[in-house]
Amino acid sequence: MTLETFIKIQKLLGQRDTLTEMSIVLYGDLFVDSAEFWGSVTERQMNDVVDELIKLGYVESYDALIRNQADEIFRRFFGDLPNKNLDM
Repeated sequence: MTLETFIKIQKLLGQRDTLTEMSIVLYGDLFVDSAEFWGSVTERQMNDVVDELIKLGYVESYDALIRNQADEIFRRFFGDLPNKNLDM
């Protein structure tokens, strides 16, 4: 990884943190559990930041508890999971 890529990733992680804080203020501590969050401008901006992180090769790991919570939220809003292998 180059220094330039590292700096870009750090900047994007900062933006993601800021968007997370904004989401908490706008939709509550459990903003991902709020129907109003999904499709909002804040959610779309967060998605753009995450897409950029992925393009730069950033990979975040999640423990089993977080994966299970994410599965539950996804099912609540979108139905069955399309693919259980989240490491792809």
